[in-house]
Amino acid sequence: MARTAIGSRVDKLYKLVEEKRLQSKKLKGVEERIRELESEIRTMLKKDKLEGAVGTTAQVKTGVKHIPIVDDWKKVQAFIIRNKAFSILQKRLSSTAIEEMVEHRRKPIPGIGYLAVDTMSITKRAQKKKAPTNARKARSK
Repeated sequence: MARTAIGSRVDKLYKLVEEKRLQSKKLKGVEERIRELESEIRTMLKKDKLEGAVGTTAQVKTGVKHIPIVDDWKKVQAFIIRNKAFSILQKRLSSTAIEEMVEHRRKPIPGIGYLAVDTMSITKRAQKKKAPTNARKARSK
């Protein structure tokens, strides 16, 4: 493929990445406004001792969701092993922790393989410096 074809695609990719960055910035503002409105609505519902409210186009309901958190990992690990309850864990490895452990042990961890994932980064090119222009122009005769 010609270099210009690759170069033009690189430029298009950069333009799209920048567009996404700008859209993300706008989205963060929208997300902040959503959090503010949710907080205002929760406050109003609590004040009026309500569990929900209705508008002309939407409705909200509040409730409580109980999310498990670990208070004592040793007890949880013992429970998992004793009851073969591995299903309560998420099957995901921590790449950072594994890298650190392998580096510390200086040998691989048994049972762990690696998946090669293609990556690509894109950054804006530095602008070429323009040649200085003379303040005085040559006079034509």
